[in-house]
Amino acid sequence: MTVRTPVYWDGSAIREMSTAQMDEIKKRVIYLYGGSTSTTELYYTGSSGNLNELRDYRDRAGTESHPADDFNTSPGAADDAGTFTVRDHVTQATANGTDVDEVATYNVHYPLYVDGTNGLRAMSKEDFRDTFTKPVIEQLVDGNDYDGTYKVLQTNSPGDPGTLNHTLVSEFPIYKDTRFNIALHGGVLQSNSVAARTQEILSLSSRDQPDNGGDRLWYLWVANQGSYYGNPGVIKPLRWSFSDSAISTMSDADWDDMLFKEIQYVSGTNAPAGYGIRYEFRRSQTIGDAYSFPADPAYAGGWNVKGATMTDTTLNSDVVIFDQDGANEYRSQNLPTGSPEDEHSYQLMIYRI
Repeated sequence: MTVRTPVYWDGSAIREMSTAQMDEIKKRVIYLYGGSTSTTELYYTGSSGNLNELRDYRDRAGTESHPADDFNTSPGAADDAGTFTVRDHVTQATANGTDVDEVATYNVHYPLYVDGTNGLRAMSKEDFRDTFTKPVIEQLVDGNDYDGTYKVLQTNSPGDPGTLNHTLVSEFPIYKDTRFNIALHGGVLQSNSVAARTQEILSLSSRDQPDNGGDRLWYLWVANQGSYYGNPGVIKPLRWSFSDSAISTMSDADWDDMLFKEIQYVSGTNAPAGYGIRYEFRRSQTIGDAYSFPADPAYAGGWNVKGATMTDTTLNSDVVIFDQDGANEYRSQNLPTGSPEDEHSYQLMIYRI
């Protein structure tokens, strides 16, 4: 990797940019990335998103028993995590970008720098990317809330913690954690009396009786442009015009355009190895399992979590419910009950590919 120090005109002389001035340019690249609608973006979709599917597991009731002469006090056990709903509501779109030909596009070469033996020299494309583009990509994937990056929060309300300088991507949740609906039996436990467990609720319409998820809903948010560094102004470098061999300062528009096109291309579909910005869902502790979750990324930094962990929970106990329907209908069934227990945890991850 070759980092160059561009030069600029300070009003009286040509000077090399300071580290602070170059850092401001990198902040400008993040600002430009955050304002784009054509970099790496995430969308809500009703189904068939192209990120890893998330599964919402629930317990199911056991098989109903209904002998004709008396209650069965030991019907079949409830089915722990016996069913699930797929939540695949996030689609990732990655721009192709344009591999900039600086001469054809701007009639200029990349910024000039001081070459120890030949005076001023134009950066090569790789010099430019090593100096500005690649360091910014490494920063964008470190897990912080940079402009245009996404995260998951357990809220859809602006003003709640974590939503400052963010916009809700969709009013619909990307993940919902449902459980067996214990409101059916009032949350009774096996330790409660037989009288409390004798209820007129059987037969159930289905062994799967999900609740509505309550507040166990997670939403996708995106960081607004200017949220991390504001709208930084920067020093424009000197460049050499191909047509008239003149040295002059790049215009604001051309400099922004060059910076943006480079970050779009290098992070996009045609990214060189290790610099594509991507998102994926990871199931905690089970990378590379039957869900086809990918192994850890090969590039420095690996996965970085973006926002809240989405927790899939079920219930930790069963209760036998009795219901006599007529003289010869003694119904009993094991229904899920008790306290929440964790089954899986999911996280939105950002990484380099």
